[in-house]
Amino acid sequence: MQFRVHPLAYNDFIESYDYYDLQVKGLGEKFYAELMTVFQMMESYPLRARMIKGHYRISNLNIFPFQIIYTFNKEIKRTSIVSIHHASKDPRKRFRKF
Repeated sequence: MQFRVHPLAYNDFIESYDYYDLQVKGLGEKFYAELMTVFQMMESYPLRARMIKGHYRISNLNIFPFQIIYTFNKEIKRTSIVSIHHASKDPRKRFRKF
């Protein structure tokens, strides 16, 4: 299984990690750990998340108000993370193309 992360999705992660770590020391690590749990689920069960807007899938974090938007290509078995989106932001901005 291959993973690729859109550069703006990576920036979403860095900004959120830094924000949480500034609020409470160590909270950024908890955010990272929860994100990795969702990524592991996506690796094991890439088709489990519900479909939204065409071929995009959405997975929610449990503790933090974030959604992981991704696509999965069955032929080449590749998951592409397009957005790590805060739930309070404009939902139209969570879709990106590689």
